[in-house]
Amino acid sequence: MTVLAALVLATVSSPSLTGNHCAVGAHTTLDIEVLERPKFPMHDQSIGRDRLVLRSLDGKSLFAKETDDGQWRCLGFDQAKHRYLIGFHSEVGVWLVLSSIVYLAEDGKELAASAFSRKSFLALTTLTSPRGRYVAFVGGIHVADGLYVLDTATDAIRRLDRPPAPPPLGDDDFSCPDRFEWGSCWADGYATLETDIWHFEGDDTLVVTRGKDSARRRAKKRTVHRYKL
Repeated sequence: MTVLAALVLATVSSPSLTGNHCAVGAHTTLDIEVLERPKFPMHDQSIGRDRLVLRSLDGKSLFAKETDDGQWRCLGFDQAKHRYLIGFHSEVGVWLVLSSIVYLAEDGKELAASAFSRKSFLALTTLTSPRGRYVAFVGGIHVADGLYVLDTATDAIRRLDRPPAPPPLGDDDFSCPDRFEWGSCWADGYATLETDIWHFEGDDTLVVTRGKDSARRRAKKRTVHRYKL
């Protein structure tokens, strides 16, 4: 595992069973409880265990599921279909990526794989629209080759364009011989992009800015692209 991938992994060594709200639905809340994290993350070893817990507003547990080797990530709540959007982090090759997106019905009766999971997509960053209709992501099928969007209403994925550049490292002394792009040793793990690089306007317009970014700095001069979804 490279330096960046190791940094993405959490380093909590002891279990913490305190629930952290990751999303709130119409009648429920969803918690992700960290059960285990490796003290020294290593390639081809467990990245930890989490417990996903869906509760009614009065605290009753409606659904619970533990990971065996992986980490849950809350992506949001689909307000139209009353279900949670949940990602799953795992190691793919030497990358630590979002390797699955599933839908959890608010009543806790169904956990269903999305097209993202069924078609073996992976993502190195994601962004969910305010009402949960769309999940934009940088990734691809076994590669990180584009900017895509998952339409949760139709459960369909389409490619929008080339991706924005990954986050620069600033004055970090890390060095990499590869090009500055997603999937290189500059950006081989899941990352969060800045809001001025991408954000949603309303629930159906994705705004992305691009410039001549480097591994150290974002370009000040940027071109704005709007994608009407």
